[in-house]
Amino acid sequence: MCIIREVGMSRILIIGSTSGIGYALAEQLVNRGHLVGGCARRLEILRDQKEKWGTHYFIEKLDLTEADSIEPALNSLKDQLGGMDVCIIASGISGKNRELDWEIERRVIETNVTGFSSCAIWAIHHFLDQGFGHLVGISSIAKNFGFINPAYNASKAFEHIYLQGLRFRFEKKGLQISTVLPGFVDTPMIEGQKRTFWVVPPRRAAQQIIYGIENGKRVIYISKRWKAVNMISALLPEFVLRKIL
Repeated sequence: MCIIREVGMSRILIIGSTSGIGYALAEQLVNRGHLVGGCARRLEILRDQKEKWGTHYFIEKLDLTEADSIEPALNSLKDQLGGMDVCIIASGISGKNRELDWEIERRVIETNVTGFSSCAIWAIHHFLDQGFGHLVGISSIAKNFGFINPAYNASKAFEHIYLQGLRFRFEKKGLQISTVLPGFVDTPMIEGQKRTFWVVPPRRAAQQIIYGIENGKRVIYISKRWKAVNMISALLPEFVLRKIL
């Protein structure tokens, strides 16, 4: 069942809607006529989005490192939407950390692991109560590697496996759960990286994610050519990865 309907409005909540892929998703979904709820840390950007996109866009401030505030903020945003058909978790931080500062590692883990799973569990319970819904989480091809940013890459592996586990458990109960696996997307996260290729602009990434949601894809690659990279890189031994990365 396709939750984003071709005719009529769907109610779509986006966690992390003020930058990168999340921003592009919010903009495109509003332009398609859906009701969109956006939440993120930066309230000033949320307000600018609200002023720009009007009555089809609702906002709520949310910091995934503040565990006690996650559920109240998401409930408030869901209520503003009048319910929720789709929940997209697009929030995440990279935390470049060559000096291995624990505070940076901690914030990455709190955001990409604890915050991510808290949002996913909240969405799953809502969808189970109403009998349908589509959870979409943005992980990364970086899940296959441990180089450069250990906490970030490990957190993406966690997100991938966590979503897979939810999919195995709850698809039989009528829920849809999709994992997005981007390669390089033209956002601040890839700044300073020496080896980037097949870089996709956020606008195109959002288009491909929406297409994947509409077509019920369990795994959405950004772009499709990264599917082969994902399959091959997952099988390569560490000594080979050390030579090519």
